[in-house]
Amino acid sequence: MADITLISGSTLGSAEYVAEHLEEKLQEAGFSTQMLHGPELDEVPHEGIWLVVCSTHGAGDIPDNLLPLFEAITESQPDLSQGPVWCHRTRQS
Repeated sequence: MADITLISGSTLGSAEYVAEHLEEKLQEAGFSTQMLHGPELDEVPHEGIWLVVCSTHGAGDIPDNLLPLFEAITESQPDLSQGPVWCHRTRQS
């Protein structure tokens, strides 16, 4: 099992590049990682830490390749209460 599962969702690939860079840095720091680009819910481990990196050109819309995962989580409401959750949003001007 990976210490951290990186999940990327992107419209044009920018978030994928960021996630891949983060994966490299995490591995250099001694973490084991797993990278998933736009996975389905059954592909994501239910243990461990999820680090979700996403971007879009819309007004906060979920990227198309993450929409199935978002809808599956919303519909099935799995227990994701393993610990603290942090969200950070940046917007470029």
